[in-house]
Amino acid sequence: MNQAFSVDKVSATFLSTTDDVLMNAARYQARVLESRVGSALEGTPMQQNLINFSLILAHVTQTTGLPFYVPDPLAHPETIGQVWDTYIAGDATVWAQMLRAINAPLMTADQIHDKLLQATEEMHALSAHSASPFKRKVTGKR
Repeated sequence: MNQAFSVDKVSATFLSTTDDVLMNAARYQARVLESRVGSALEGTPMQQNLINFSLILAHVTQTTGLPFYVPDPLAHPETIGQVWDTYIAGDATVWAQMLRAINAPLMTADQIHDKLLQATEEMHALSAHSASPFKRKVTGKR
């Protein structure tokens, strides 16, 4: 069942928490950890922010007014890292209200953690087959 959310200029539609949604949350976390390992693990508040970030992105189906677009959970780690940067600099009040609206079960963080290894292995397999859109190709020319 989808749930509507609206506060200030931000509106969103959230999916219910399912196994697929939790897997996508693990995919978002794996990509942030790959691209922003330092900022994603700086103490407990950042770890909780990473959980919250991944839950919000994994639950969103439609949005307006967010300061970023919601990338595919299989997107390149740097793409999701850039969204993470915007999220961290964004309005914590809006994120907290979105998280409350999602109303994820208590054990959600543990369930995501259980899927993180699979998401990381999947990410590395995908990365081996695609080049980063953010890296320049070495051509030998200046």
